[in-house]
Amino acid sequence: MNQLLPSYPDYKPAGLPWLAEVPAHWEQVSIRAITEVRNIRNRPDLQLLSVYREYGVIPKSSRDDNHNADGADLAAYKVVEPGYLVLNKMKTWQGSLGISSHHGIVSPAYIVCAVTRADIDKRYLNMLLRSRPYVAVYNSISFGVRVGQWDMRYDDFKQIKVLLPLLPEQQRIVAFLDGKTRQIARLLRNKRQLIKLLTEQKQALIHRALTQGLDADAPRKESGVAWMGEVPAHWELVPLKHLATKIQNGATPPSDETIYFENGTVPWYGPGSFKGQLELSAPVKSLSEKAFTDGKARRIKANSLMFIVIGATVGKSALLLNEGSCNQQVTAFELNLRVIDVEFAGLQAQLLEKHLRAQALNATIPILSSSILNNTLMAVPPLAEQKSIVESALNQAYLLDQTIARAQREIELIQEYRTRLIADVVTGRVDVRHLADAVSGLELPAEDELELEDEESEKEPVLETEDGRE
Repeated sequence: MNQLLPSYPDYKPAGLPWLAEVPAHWEQVSIRAITEVRNIRNRPDLQLLSVYREYGVIPKSSRDDNHNADGADLAAYKVVEPGYLVLNKMKTWQGSLGISSHHGIVSPAYIVCAVTRADIDKRYLNMLLRSRPYVAVYNSISFGVRVGQWDMRYDDFKQIKVLLPLLPEQQRIVAFLDGKTRQIARLLRNKRQLIKLLTEQKQALIHRALTQGLDADAPRKESGVAWMGEVPAHWELVPLKHLATKIQNGATPPSDETIYFENGTVPWYGPGSFKGQLELSAPVKSLSEKAFTDGKARRIKANSLMFIVIGATVGKSALLLNEGSCNQQVTAFELNLRVIDVEFAGLQAQLLEKHLRAQALNATIPILSSSILNNTLMAVPPLAEQKSIVESALNQAYLLDQTIARAQREIELIQEYRTRLIADVVTGRVDVRHLADAVSGLELPAEDELELEDEESEKEPVLETEDGRE
């Protein structure tokens, strides 16, 4: 509970397994009692909407990581009016639902409901149904073989009890939470801006070390590469392919063949494992030896340089320091350690990201050709000098990394506070009626609007299919 906020003077038993008590004057009604299902169709002229766990119901066009599947029958899509409740029933357990403020259409697999009671503030209902306690309830009534494909029956959903203060109190709750979340959005924006500036400073430091070396007075030569500029005269400019003993793309074993994943011991990486760090983060899965003996996956040696070559994050790189495998969106360069230090290669590869992304073929999905990647030039000093440069650059970057990590942790704590605050207020654990005027009416710059919800890291394109999966 938010300790600095007061409780209500009187409570009554809630009679719910997930909530012990509610304010004595609050009403409890089922979702069935306040909504009616709507299935209006045949309006392909309306804008496409999508339901995000982070943002609720928003236009598809407002996000560049969400695209329609080809050949979708838009005439079958359901019409959504402002104020309608929309659920992606296959992802409601994650929080993919909300009250729409837009007029448009959604996947025919979604559930669309009109809110029928006039004494309900739609903004309050949106906050309530998207709050953490309610998402936990959706999780408990969803089912399926695999978590990522859980489903939820509407007959179960409509039994859920909604907590309803009187309309004026709903409006004061909305005013309070709207004001507080706007304050929090400003704070988050400032923290993210700090991280951005520190990251740019770190990148500049590494760029200088990896392209100019440690001796500022060393003779220079023009590299002929725009992003690199001049480099020390004794450095070589070497195509990436000449720094590797082997180059290979990954592969994906059939997901329905569990034998390739059961008791897996070899980590298998995808674009989601590229988090901006020098080394790959957690693997997507682990593969069994059967995947390799059957030729369904490719084994990659330790000390390899990995690049994403397909998808929204094309050009990103990271090091594979231990033996592993990857999917077909990744190309692996098994480095020749007699000529290139693995960390030097990894640091310089990170400087290539924007350069490579700009050269990717960008049709439906960006693709980086092997010819362009293989022939990309790297600036290569003698091996001993590479190691000295890496040591110096990483030592200088360490303090910046520590400051960035603290700011990221502060963002996590602020987001957790916001989530808990919303949950405590909409379930009546704290009384904010007398505080609404103090925080309402705050203006928020347009660029902060989406920061009222959590920002996610870069994602691959999301293809929405007719069954509502994203």
